[in-house]
Amino acid sequence: MNRYILSPHEQGSDGWLLDRCGKVTGSKAFDMLAKTAKKEWSTKRADYKFELAIEVLTGMPAAIEYVSKEMQWGIDQEPFARMAYEEKSGNVAIQSGFMYLPDVDAGCSVDGLFVEDGRTGVLEAKCPKSTTHIRYLEAGVVPDQYRPQCLHNVWVTGAAFADFVSFDPRFPEELQLFVCRYTPTAEELADHEKAVLQFLAERDDLVAQLKRLAA
Repeated sequence: MNRYILSPHEQGSDGWLLDRCGKVTGSKAFDMLAKTAKKEWSTKRADYKFELAIEVLTGMPAAIEYVSKEMQWGIDQEPFARMAYEEKSGNVAIQSGFMYLPDVDAGCSVDGLFVEDGRTGVLEAKCPKSTTHIRYLEAGVVPDQYRPQCLHNVWVTGAAFADFVSFDPRFPEELQLFVCRYTPTAEELADHEKAVLQFLAERDDLVAQLKRLAA
């Protein structure tokens, strides 16, 4: 039995947006955990809390963010990134709709679900600018910016690990694909769950406060 509920709506559709409304998602996990250089909560985290509170109050998803030229490139190249990963790994990664927990306002839409040696994995694929792709190749680790997303997606789905992929078809073939596996520890998963629950409690406090102001 899955630990999550699978939405029937296609990624990017109106139904998909409504399914995500008010919930902590993988793509925003970094914002939820964002801190300043002084290790204090950042304005990015506060902005995300306000966004979710508004979604709860209105029942409407937040406005779609501006899609830059680079972002559109990434969206267009994602299917090719998935195919390149499948060819290299031998795994068949199935794109999924929004998956959300029945008892916690949290979910994610992964770029692929697959099974390897009897264990479930999630795919997180990025198709960044070429200069960014080089940095990922040189570093050889899951970028700090996307580690929370990978962790969140593993936590929601109950998968064993996440494969982070960076893909750029403009490079020579041997440099087009970067794959790095991230297997969260039990402690990391437990800490993430606590962080999500704390954030949602703060969201609920904000919603209650706003309702009192309107009373």
